[in-house]
Amino acid sequence: DTLMIQRMVVMGFGMLLATLPVFYYYMVHDYGLDYARTMALVVLAVTQWFNAFNVRSRFRSVLATPLNNPLLLISFFIVFVLQVLIVESEFGNEIMNTEPLEFRDWIIAILVSTVVILVEEIRKAVVGMRK
Repeated sequence: DTLMIQRMVVMGFGMLLATLPVFYYYMVHDYGLDYARTMALVVLAVTQWFNAFNVRSRFRSVLATPLNNPLLLISFFIVFVLQVLIVESEFGNEIMNTEPLEFRDWIIAILVSTVVILVEEIRKAVVGMRK
């Protein structure tokens, strides 16, 4: 429906807003292409994690929606572990052409990725005002 298309476009924009500036920053500051790509991959993955929490309700705030789905929480934990393995293990580095990140860069990636929560909260507020 129209609302779903709107949500996909808005969320895609939010993910773009989070990912591209991070990639650009790490390229410009001479971290190297593989490091910049790894940061972009992590930001894109984390935005997806947060988006899974966003989409639990079409209109209610993510902060007002209880975390009462154990399967979602288990899957969140599993994808977190897999993401860390892809980035921090030699095996993951070889398969995905990633580089291990410094701890501060994991924190940066997670913080930057919260932009998708902000974008969706704004969208939900605007849609709520129209009702």
